[in-house]
Amino acid sequence: MRKNLFLTFFILIAGLVSAEDVVTNFNPYDNWPALEAGAAKTGEGLKIYYFSASPDVGVKNLYSWWGHAAIVVERYDLSDRANPRWLGSTSYDYGIFSMGDEDFAKNFIQGRLNFLVGSSNAKYHQTAYVHANRSIVLQELDFLPEVKWQIAKFLEMNAEPENHIYLYHHYNNNCATILRDIIDVATGGQLASTAKAIPARMTIRDHARRSMRGSYLVDFMLNFLQGGVIDRPVTVWEEMYLPAEIKDFIADFKYTDKNGVNRKLVKTVIPKALPEAVPFLDKDRRANSWILSLLAGLGFGFLGAFLLSKGNKMKFFRVVGGLYYALFYFFLFIMGFVLFYMMTFTDHDVTYNNMNIAFINPGVILLFVFSIMYAAGSKKGRILLIVFSLAFALAAISALVLNLVGVVDQDNVQIIAFALPFYLLSGLGSFFKNLIPVRKRK
Repeated sequence: MRKNLFLTFFILIAGLVSAEDVVTNFNPYDNWPALEAGAAKTGEGLKIYYFSASPDVGVKNLYSWWGHAAIVVERYDLSDRANPRWLGSTSYDYGIFSMGDEDFAKNFIQGRLNFLVGSSNAKYHQTAYVHANRSIVLQELDFLPEVKWQIAKFLEMNAEPENHIYLYHHYNNNCATILRDIIDVATGGQLASTAKAIPARMTIRDHARRSMRGSYLVDFMLNFLQGGVIDRPVTVWEEMYLPAEIKDFIADFKYTDKNGVNRKLVKTVIPKALPEAVPFLDKDRRANSWILSLLAGLGFGFLGAFLLSKGNKMKFFRVVGGLYYALFYFFLFIMGFVLFYMMTFTDHDVTYNNMNIAFINPGVILLFVFSIMYAAGSKKGRILLIVFSLAFALAAISALVLNLVGVVDQDNVQIIAFALPFYLLSGLGSFFKNLIPVRKRK
C-alpha cells in the first residue's frame, strides 16, 4: 500500500505521550510470560532471529529511509532429533499502521499514532524486502530453550487483538526499540546495562539525518521542526532506535545466562545482500548541508535584494520584488505556523522548546503583508519590510550566538544559515543602489 508523503513525513517526528483507550502498550518489561510446564522442551524446537532490512531511499518510501526490523520465530518438530522437521516460521513486525482507521487523521495531526504488531509468514515477509531490492540480515539469537519459549510466547500474546495496539514514538517506542527491549529482558537486563554505559557516537538528530540522503528538502524540514531534545548526549541504548544500530551492537554482545554460562548473543548470521541495494549507513552523510542552506539563503536573498534596490525607481521591479517577497515570506509563515501549532497544541514532543521559533514563527505574516503593501507602491510598506526583516535577522543572530556560547544546545545551524542571509539581504537590499546595473531604454 502506498503511503501519502505528507502523512509519513509527520510519522517520523511523532512524539507521543497520550492515546485513545484502545492502546494497551503491552510491553515486555511488564508482561513477560512466566514459565510453564514443558516450556524448556518446547523451546528446544525454536530458533529466534533478529531480522533487519536495509534502507529504501526512494522519495515515495520516506517511511523506509531508516530501515526496518522484526523478530522471526522458527519452529521445528524434534520428535526425531536426528532429522528435525521444519514446521514454519513467523515474523513479528511492530511497524504496522493503517491510514484507513476512523480516527487516524485526527490522532495523526495531534501526534497520537497507534501502531500495531502483526504476525506473518516469515518467508513471504523476507521475500517482499528482497523484491524491493533491500538487503536483509537474519541473526540467530542464542538463548536457553525456556527463554526462547518466553520470547515466542510474549510475541504471540502481543499479537493478540486485545494487545496488539501500541503508542508509537519514532525515537522512544518504535519497530526497533520494542525488539531491543524484548532482547534486553531475555538477557536479564544485561543488554540495557551494557549499552547505557557506553556513550553514543552521534546524537539522535545526527543518526536520523544521516539517512536523509534521499531529499535535501525533507532533511531541512525535519531538522527545522525538531528541537534540541534530540541533540542531548545519549548512550548506545538510545541510538538503538535504528534497526541497523541494534544489528551492529548485538553482533559482538555477550551475556551471562541464569546458569552462569557466558554466551555470545548472536549464534549465526544469515545475510542476503543485494548488489544494488542501499547499504546500511555507517557514517554521517550530510555534514555539509549547512553550506547548501547558506548558498540557498544567499541566492534567494541576493535576488530579492536586486529587485528591492531597483524597485525604488522602477515600478516593474517594485511589483515583481514585492510579490517575490510575499511568496517567500508566506512560505516561511506556513513553516512557522506549523511549528508553533505542533509545539503548543499537540503531543509532538520532539518539537518542544525549539529555538527555530524565535526567527521563523507566525509573526512572519507581517512581512508578507508589508511585501504586498510594497508591491502596491506603499512607501510605508517598504520601510516596514526593511525594519522587520532586520528584526528577524537579529533574532536569527541571537539564536546563533546563544548556540555558540552554549546557552542553547540545538543543532540548527542549517536553518540559521538559510534564514539569516535572506533576512539581512531583505533589510539591506534597498541600499544596494548599483547591485546590478539595469540599462534604461532611450
